[in-house]
Amino acid sequence: MEVTGPISVLYEVKPWLSAFRVEGLKPRKGRGRDYTRQMQLILQYTRAFGKITRKNVVELAKLSPSLATTLLGRIVEGGYLERCGKGGGTYYVLTEEGKKYR
Repeated sequence: MEVTGPISVLYEVKPWLSAFRVEGLKPRKGRGRDYTRQMQLILQYTRAFGKITRKNVVELAKLSPSLATTLLGRIVEGGYLERCGKGGGTYYVLTEEGKKYR
């Protein structure tokens, strides 16, 4: 994860997805798409519901299961989420660092 300035995204579709700011959350540079928006959605969903699963990410962000796993791993690597459980029962919760950002 690369440390950057504040990121603000407004979502008008769902009230719980409005005005969420994350400092320093930016996907790795290089090839491929920019998944910053999906990463923010993941953190917003986790804040709203207390936890998130890979299945939730696939449905929420319209991603493949493998890409959902990759993005969750990046967010865990960045210190915003913590992985709980193994296999099919795996879910992710916000870390103390992740709870700081609203």
